[in-house]
Amino acid sequence: ATTILYHTHTPNLPACAHIPTTFVVRYTMKLSLVLLALVALIAVAYALEIQPTRVTDPIVLRRLDCQMNCRTDEDAHPDCFYRCLSMNCYEKVFGSMIVDGVIEGHVSEKRNKKFEKCWTKEYKTKQEL
Repeated sequence: ATTILYHTHTPNLPACAHIPTTFVVRYTMKLSLVLLALVALIAVAYALEIQPTRVTDPIVLRRLDCQMNCRTDEDAHPDCFYRCLSMNCYEKVFGSMIVDGVIEGHVSEKRNKKFEKCWTKEYKTKQEL
């Protein structure tokens, strides 16, 4: 006859091995839900804290207006944008590069800065009048 041996004590199991598996699963699920709720609350609090800054600077508003107007314009975007900001500065700064009403070639950073300085000065002068 075959004898079946049942071990009542196994020395290799950790101390928590006697805890039922359902308890461990329930505890882990509850802990996960609490952590998820905490993360959600932090995210909502952070989102409520972020408010977009209202743009009031007339230079920035003018630039945004020209960007919006030139977005749908059939004209080449950089030319439309520069002309929208200041036709006078457009012709003064890019005059030698304009062929058939469009800027030809690469616009250097130096020319961009020159145009920026020209149109902001012109715009501020108009605002003061």
